[in-house]
Amino acid sequence: MSFPILQSRFADLHEYQQKQIEGVAQGLAVGTIVPILINPLEKINTRLQVSAVKEPFFKALFQNPFKGLPVAVTNSVSKNIFLFGLIPCYRQLTERVITDQSHAKITADAFSALTLSYLLSPFQIMKARLYTQDNKNAVEIYRDIPKGRKIKTLLSGSSTTALKYTFYYPFFFFTADRLAKKLEGTPVPANATAGSIAGLGSAFFTYPLDLMAKKQKCCTTPATLFHIASNIYSESGCRGYFNGFAKASLPRFAIAGAATQTIISSISHTLNEWKKTKV
Repeated sequence: MSFPILQSRFADLHEYQQKQIEGVAQGLAVGTIVPILINPLEKINTRLQVSAVKEPFFKALFQNPFKGLPVAVTNSVSKNIFLFGLIPCYRQLTERVITDQSHAKITADAFSALTLSYLLSPFQIMKARLYTQDNKNAVEIYRDIPKGRKIKTLLSGSSTTALKYTFYYPFFFFTADRLAKKLEGTPVPANATAGSIAGLGSAFFTYPLDLMAKKQKCCTTPATLFHIASNIYSESGCRGYFNGFAKASLPRFAIAGAATQTIISSISHTLNEWKKTKV
């Protein structure tokens, strides 16, 4: 599909403005499509992380599979627009002090991920609690939070999430980009494969932080990361930090990684072609 007027106007923009538009487009597309694809898996994964799921896995997977989807999409769209939109801003700053471009990009990715984890904490809290409380909607969950503790509760687990994102996103983007360039084949299969591998690798290294952040978000009383980590170890040992990983997170992050890398690469390719267009 051709949009000659849009292509021409995009080509006339400053390079920084082009990067910002590209980031917003990637964030909007990834943020809308990915949560729809993985919502059933993310829901059951959260339930496995926070507490034991008594019913069989596949029965639990398809029981109200799209519970919390509106909040999940809102969170994901906001998160990815912030993430991809902030990266060009931080790139301008990091490239002034870091001469190596790859290191500057990794640093920019980390700062972007760190920023959004605090800004979007309320959405993440609501999503985690919707996934684990089948009999309540978002309004009821919000009302259940004591009045004097609403702000503190809506920020619970945000520091743990920030730590997770700081490692997850730089590792994902770096690995996916390198693998996509090395893998042979047509762009879509190569990007999908690279994204899946990068997603699984990133998920494995950050999964304990993801699990502990979810527990913090679902706690009725504030709990520190150390307290959560100690409880997990005393109850289940080291294996407790990976509860639910094999059943739900492996397919979840494989699908999310493949979709994310394919979408961002497709949009980058399209807009790079637009840069060459003059009408």
